[in-house]
Amino acid sequence: MGRNALEISMTVLVTGMAQLVTAPIAVALEKRLDARLLSAAGFTLFAAGIAMSAFQNPQSDYDAMCWPQIVRGVAIMFRLLPPMRLALGALPPDQVLDASGLFNLMRNLGGAYGIALIDTIIYTRSEPLGQILLERLKAGGSDAATFVGVP
Repeated sequence: MGRNALEISMTVLVTGMAQLVTAPIAVALEKRLDARLLSAAGFTLFAAGIAMSAFQNPQSDYDAMCWPQIVRGVAIMFRLLPPMRLALGALPPDQVLDASGLFNLMRNLGGAYGIALIDTIIYTRSEPLGQILLERLKAGGSDAATFVGVP
């Protein structure tokens, strides 16, 4: 759509803002409610946010992406804090800080490795799959033409 990095960042900024606003609420609720209940609510809300994005397409702009991202941003706080409390709840108080740091490190490393794996798969498979698609288009394959949006 011809967007630059700043415009793209402004589009996804609402997720971070929703997390920032929700964090103190999530902490307050976590102290009063069962962590399992909050986790279930967070995962359900996250699924709702994904469902709200189900009909987006490459032409979807800020207006179509804003509310689903806000819902997912709110849900993330309820998906992160209560499970951490469940995982670290049995530790003595003097070990919680170190365990929390290790927990976050492993979560971030897992995300980084996951993204690297996905990128590796996409980039190593895109050229062969593109060649197959090109061959089908050259051969007049209607399914390939429909896939790329050519009448």
